[in-house]
This record gives sequence, C-alpha cells and structure tokens, in this order.
Amino acid sequence: MRYRRNDSFRYEFEEPVPCVFTTGNDACRSNEADGKIHDISLGGLKLITPVAVPLDNEPTEIEVSFELNDHTFFLKGYIVWGKNSYKYNTFGIKFILDEAAKTEIVKELKVYSRGVAVIKNKA
Repeated sequence: MRYRRNDSFRYEFEEPVPCVFTTGNDACRSNEADGKIHDISLGGLKLITPVAVPLDNEPTEIEVSFELNDHTFFLKGYIVWGKNSYKYNTFGIKFILDEAAKTEIVKELKVYSRGVAVIKNKA
C-alpha cells in the first residue's frame, strides 16, 4: 500500500538519525531492531532498515525510539507503506501522537536544525 504524504512540515535529516524499533501489538511484539530515520514530520517518518518487516493488508503497529538533542522519543504508529530492496527496506510510518508529543518534536527539531546551521557556517 502506498501512502501519499501531505504534511506541510517535513524535516529531512542530512545524516539519518539512528533508531530502534519493534513491530506488532502488545500480545505479540518483535525483538528490537536497528534502523535510521530519513525524515520526520508531525504525521510520521520514513524508516530505513536492513530488517525485513512482513506487511499484511492491515497496517502493522510499530514503536520507534530515537534521540534528538539528548531527548529520547518513544513514538507509536503504524507502517502504512513499505519498499524492499536488496540491502535496505524503507517504510512509511504514520504516528499516533497527542498534541504534547507534536509540540516536543517541533521544539527539538528547531534546536537540532539550528545546530546543523551553526556547524555548516563554521565549515
């Protein structure tokens, strides 16, 4: 299933951010796996991983954790699309977030992007 994103705000990382994720529901959860976040919005993110995740007709539940500016995020959502290739698999994740989590993501991304701008200006 292909998902069309219509988010007005999407931040693409110059260097993908490492993350850990699990899939499934509380009754049957997978082991933790490593991945990288390519981009993020308030609606979801693009996850890149060497791990193959079987996709059913129903959206697969996922929990993703990652650090940004020494703040650890634990975000829940659903895999809404997937693309498999030889080395890496790419998945589109749609978040289930409350307003407080969305505010925190925006706040930390602003701090992160200012830090990236400072590093570029010094180079």
